[in-house]
Amino acid sequence: MNRIYLLLAFVMVIGFYACDNNDEYYSLGDIWLSMGFINVPDSGNNSFFIVADNGDTLLPLANDVPYFEIEDQQRVIVNYTILADADTLKNKFWVKINNLQDVLFKEIVELTAENNDSLGHDPINIEDVWLSKNILNFELGFYGGGKTHWVNLVYDNEQFSGNISPLKLELRHNALQDSLPYYLRAVVSFNLSKLAEYSNDSINFSINYTNLQNQEKTLFGTMSK
Repeated sequence: MNRIYLLLAFVMVIGFYACDNNDEYYSLGDIWLSMGFINVPDSGNNSFFIVADNGDTLLPLANDVPYFEIEDQQRVIVNYTILADADTLKNKFWVKINNLQDVLFKEIVELTAENNDSLGHDPINIEDVWLSKNILNFELGFYGGGKTHWVNLVYDNEQFSGNISPLKLELRHNALQDSLPYYLRAVVSFNLSKLAEYSNDSINFSINYTNLQNQEKTLFGTMSK
C-alpha cells in the first residue's frame, strides 16, 4: 500500500494554466504551473520531457532542479518558464524547469473484508478536486506531522456485476494514530481507468468521505470515455 508523505509546507497555485499558443514572444519572468507525467526516452543520456494533462509537451532546455530524481511515468507538478515554441501545431514548447513537485499517483483499491480496517476511517478534508481525463486529483488537508499517513480511493467490486449508477467510491484515510496537531496539505492523483470496464459510455461516480468535522460528505462526478 503506497503512502502519502506529509508536507509541513506545501505551496501551490490553485488552478493549473495551459500554454497560450497565440503568444509570439515569451517573457523569462512568466511562470506556468501544470500537472503531468515525466517521460524518459530510452536514450541513456538522462534526458526527459513532460506531457502535461492539457496535452502540452514540455521539452526542457534548462533545469534548475538537477537533484530531483527522475523516473519514467512519474507524476509531477511542474513550475516552468516557456522559452520558445517547439511545434505549435502539436503543442510542444521549449521550457526552463524552475521546480518539480512529486505527486503520489495510485490505482483505486478493491475494498475487502481483509483490508477494510487497514484502509482506515480517519477524517480528512478535500480542499480541491478536479478531473483530468481519467485521473482524479485531490488537494487534501489533515492533521498530523509525526507519521506517514495512508490514503486510498476504494471501490466495492460487487458494483461491477450490476447496473449501478453512480458507482460508489470511498476516500479512505489511515492516520496511523498520528497525534501531532499540524494542519498539513498534500496532492494525490488516482487512476480511474478501472471504471472504464463498467461501461462503454460516460461513467457517473460518487465519492464518500468523512471531513475533519466528522461529517459524512459525498461528491459526484462524471468520467467521459
